[in-house]
Amino acid sequence: MNTPESEFSTLSEITQYADLNDDDIFLTQQTSGGLQVPKKIEKQNFLNCNQLLCTSLTVTHANILLLNGTPQQLVAAPGAGKAIYCDKAYVKCDYSGGVVYATNTQLIILANGGREQLRSNSLNYNVDRYAIFENNGTPAAGQDQIIENTDVMLSVATGNPTGGAAGNEITVTLYYYIINI
Repeated sequence: MNTPESEFSTLSEITQYADLNDDDIFLTQQTSGGLQVPKKIEKQNFLNCNQLLCTSLTVTHANILLLNGTPQQLVAAPGAGKAIYCDKAYVKCDYSGGVVYATNTQLIILANGGREQLRSNSLNYNVDRYAIFENNGTPAAGQDQIIENTDVMLSVATGNPTGGAAGNEITVTLYYYIINI
């Protein structure tokens, strides 16, 4: 689309754009009255971001056991007017400790305070492996996936993992863009 970036004051205003398609990108922002309002990110702004960036983080067994209560930072907040869009990620699982994690094994990547952008069930295996994170799709009303000027974190979906053993570790590699919003 070659229209200027648009902000909508109500959800119903989105329907006035007949040329919207599955490639259009939206994030929601909260108004002073608490209303979740979509803000269209112009595809041109998204595609003209600096470049595809990459970061890796290794998490030891001790920190895996704390991932829900103490998420690990993957990318620092990019500054005002910018957000982090997580493109893809994979995890390398090293089970040198020889014991599988028993519960709360769904790894997630999320904007701090938001809904996960990517997820993987990689902690529930007992062999060394690589796993690809999946896109989490469309959030429900009131759930933000991309949030201006906030960190991107590695966590687990519910509760801290249990089980595992010293020697186990994971390395998460994340590919992401810094976008203007």
